Amino acid sequence: GLVLTVKEDEVDLWRAYARATGAESRLLVVSPDSPYRFNFLEYECRRPEGRQTENLVGLFYSILETIEGEDSGTTDSYWGRTLKQLLRNAIDMVAIAEDTISLAALEEMVKSAPKSQDDLLSETWRTHSYCYQCLDRGDARIKSGLVPASREKDFMKASSYWMREFPALSDKTRSIIESCFTSMVDSFLR
Repeated sequence: GLVLTVKEDEVDLWRAYARATGAESRLLVVSPDSPYRFNFLEYECRRPEGRQTENLVGLFYSILETIEGEDSGTTDSYWGRTLKQLLRNAIDMVAIAEDTISLAALEEMVKSAPKSQDDLLSETWRTHSYCYQCLDRGDARIKSGLVPASREKDFMKASSYWMREFPALSDKTRSIIESCFTSMVDSFLR
């Protein structure tokens, strides 16, 4: 079962129920003080019908709106569309490269993305960039058949975004999109 509550005394009540029924060792309390976390993106990604990137983007925004208590205001604006584009391409790249997904990996993907065409040519960038490692691993996984053929197009679109479109954005535009993303993810990672 799953019990969701914000009342502190409710947790104690469920602990008492678990103790009374001999289920205390199976009780997992997810809270800021506990070691347990729920990776909602990974959960959705593992569901047979949940691996669709648009579902993951929608889930991310729904949870963000719940946390913030309001509409995030990103559905129709240019910045909202570009932020969703960044998220969509980060999700596809990480999921294909790693066969798993987490907000920390998405954040690292975006932070280590090429900022210019010069980065793409830099051996230092390639050596230290998680983004480049995902591009390389994703390509290897596609070529070895570890990724369904249906996802190859997604990988190619995401690769084009990270290798061509993102570094070609103006510094100001790119930094705004990146800052919007990292500020959103920050609330989840704390």
